[in-house]
This record gives sequence, C-alpha cells and structure tokens, in this order.
Amino acid sequence: MNEEFTRVRLSLTAQDVIRSGARNLSLPPDPNAAGLKKIIATHHNVDVTEVITGCGSTEIMYALVGVMKKRKEKIITSFSSFPLYEMLGSVFNLRLTKISMVDYQHDFKAIMKEIFLDSAIVFIDSPHYITGQAFEFQKAVDLAVAAPNTIIVFDNAYGEYDQANFDQNFPEAIREVENLLICKTFSK
Repeated sequence: MNEEFTRVRLSLTAQDVIRSGARNLSLPPDPNAAGLKKIIATHHNVDVTEVITGCGSTEIMYALVGVMKKRKEKIITSFSSFPLYEMLGSVFNLRLTKISMVDYQHDFKAIMKEIFLDSAIVFIDSPHYITGQAFEFQKAVDLAVAAPNTIIVFDNAYGEYDQANFDQNFPEAIREVENLLICKTFSK
C-alpha cells in the first residue's frame, strides 16, 4: 500500500480534541446517558426528565409494550407501518388492529373509531416507514387528547427527512399531553 495515501495530516486543534476524548475511551459508557440526555433536552427545548434514552427507539418501544402487557389490551397501527409494531403485539400476546391507510396517509378518523377505553397503544410512524408520507404533528396531539387512556406513540425515526420539521412544536405537547410519546433515533 502506498504510504502517501495512508497518512493524514491533522491540525493541532484536531489532535488535541482526539487526545482529550481518547482519555476516557477505556471507560464504559454512562448507563444513564446523563450527558446525552442533557444535550437532547437542550436541543429540543424540553426538560431532561422528559428524555429517555436506549439502544435505539425500538428498545424504548419494547419496554413500553412490556410494561403495558399486563393490561392485556391492544395495539393499533396502520397497514404497512414499521413491522416492529406488529412484532411487539405478537411477542407480548396483545391483540393487534391494523387500520387501512387512505391516500398513503394514516386514517386518523378510523384510528379514533377503533380506540376503546381499553386500548393500550397506538403506533403512528411519521414519516411513514414505506411511503415517506408525513402528517401534521397536531393530529397525533389531538388523538392523544381525545383518548387519554391510550398511549399514542409518534415514531419520528425518519423525522430528519421530513420537510415539515415538527421539532419546534413538540416541547409544549410533551409538557401538556401525558399519554403522548415521541420516539426519535440517531440511526438514520
């Protein structure tokens, strides 16, 4: 291999940053992710107590359904949504109701009709897992307000690809709507 292509010249500043960061590489990561939670909370203008971290948003969803399984209720989602939602219903032996989409959009009227007082969780991916269609975040908020005994999961894993950028709208919703969970991920 030609040495000319393997050498990288770094500025002194870059070298200093790498050296200072490398000091802690042998330590395990903070299991509570306190520093990361603080950065996320600041970025989204929410309190650090309103941030939960895990190994991807799927871990958080898994934990949520695991907690809710004792109520033996159902999961509601749209057809062709992220396959994890259906898998969670199967793993935890919960009833699953899939709502047809209308013009490649979640059908919020049909979802609302399906929600009963015993409904456990509604999963809504926006942008949609396959179609990439996004919807107004306020629709998820309205659904959560109208169904206070149901957890509404707004799965925004692909949110960075959504032109609407709902981020400025959700801090207030998180503070005011207890049954609304917003999932984001760094994997995209």
